[in-house]
Amino acid sequence: MLTVLLCGAGDTEVLAQDFADEVRAFGGEPWFYQSGDILYSNTAHADWRQNSSLSVQQADMCVFVLVREIGQITWDVELTTALRHGKPFLLLCLEDTYHRYLELSRQATDRSALSPDDRTLYDLLHRLAATLNLTAVPFARSYFRDVLRVQMSNLFADSLRLTQQRNQRDNVLASLRPSQTLNEYEQLVLGEIALDETEFVRVRKLAIHALLPVGVAEEELRELVGSATQGVARLAIEHLDELLQPDADVPDFLSYCVATVNDSDDVGLARRLIGKILDISLSNGIHALAKLDLTEIGVRRRLAGVLEAHEDAIRQAGLQLETADLLAHCLVKVSDDGWLVRGRAFLERLCPSDEAK
Repeated sequence: MLTVLLCGAGDTEVLAQDFADEVRAFGGEPWFYQSGDILYSNTAHADWRQNSSLSVQQADMCVFVLVREIGQITWDVELTTALRHGKPFLLLCLEDTYHRYLELSRQATDRSALSPDDRTLYDLLHRLAATLNLTAVPFARSYFRDVLRVQMSNLFADSLRLTQQRNQRDNVLASLRPSQTLNEYEQLVLGEIALDETEFVRVRKLAIHALLPVGVAEEELRELVGSATQGVARLAIEHLDELLQPDADVPDFLSYCVATVNDSDDVGLARRLIGKILDISLSNGIHALAKLDLTEIGVRRRLAGVLEAHEDAIRQAGLQLETADLLAHCLVKVSDDGWLVRGRAFLERLCPSDEAK
């Protein structure tokens, strides 16, 4: 059964019966600490804060209600627990209290001028809205049940949409076959999977492989190249020439790729990009690579080898000068003024030359 926990200060008791009736009508089981519906243990070391946190974790969803009083456990413990554990929750605020906050917001140029109660109210709602970016839904006392019902329905509908999305993804992935021709719907779903940073990496890679025959839009490909997931970014660059569609702005896109790998700590991205970028466009690739960070010796070695492999095409395209300038940067001996210098200085401090002799 769906368990719904009412979270709030002692003055939420005036709403407890409406809350319980509405949750039961929804097919759920209402929990409220003043009714004993909370996990607790009566021991010498009993802790209300711990009990409240455990109750939030066990509930299926929470309804945070601000009437007038501000319960510290509610907002410091229960809300923090709900956010940390990804617990679905609603945030409802009495209209008069919310309007008071809006009035204080217009006046609060000097917080010290506020009364203690007003300052506490302002600080809480400002933190919820401005810091945590949470949405508080105002309600009139006589319409609490109606507002609760609508908001619970909206949350339920959102859950159904997420279930539908998961079913769609599972169905498309299960129907994939080698050399399959993808329809528009399948391409759309696979694109969503590939771009979803919360999806399993293995599943995202599967979607990218399935999209190779048709490619993806330039904006989507930029997201894949810049993905925070290393395996996804590497795979996108490895198949850059297959994923890039004909209508892409090639010069700008290749410049973006170079800038992205320059900003990455993964040297493997730069090496993979070097192996693909000239196959997409020789001229645009060489111009884009002119801005590649060549600090790492393996990158310079890789670039020199790729340029040599394209020698005939470079001559045919008349790109000898541009290529020579790029190659010259690869062949410059970079001074070891980084970690090697510091390492030698450290060695000298540990074992001075005179002592070594």
